[in-house]
Amino acid sequence: MSNTNVMSSLFIPDMNADQLDSLARSSNRDLRFAASQIQILRGSSLDFLSRDPDVRIRRNVARHPNTYTQTLHNMRNDPDELVKRFLAANIHSDEITLDRLAWDPSWHVRNFVAGNQNTADYTILVLRNDPHWMVRATVQKRCYSAHVY
Repeated sequence: MSNTNVMSSLFIPDMNADQLDSLARSSNRDLRFAASQIQILRGSSLDFLSRDPDVRIRRNVARHPNTYTQTLHNMRNDPDELVKRFLAANIHSDEITLDRLAWDPSWHVRNFVAGNQNTADYTILVLRNDPHWMVRATVQKRCYSAHVY
């Protein structure tokens, strides 16, 4: 099945949640990738896809609005930096996940943590002294607008 056929079949309005779950659990990588982009996909399917070997699928899961908070937390050690950036930017990531990501070697990940409104004040205070100027600038901008200092 070509990518065009896969994508056009995903926009059939009468697909139910069970059919979408079947797409997410398909052995066909292109179908799983397409399913990971569907905004109404269930959290249980996204949890399944969070362990997919295809990094593109894990990236979609990390930024998906229906991904469970626990799934996001479990993805925090993903080896792909973009997955961690999407986790750090996801509004459904909890304080614990964001605190762990605040110690990531990548300043890009730490910068997204600094900009996430769910980041705890104690984590923001730690990031205030980050070695990278951009992270410190994001913290300063956030603290100025929220009066955290």
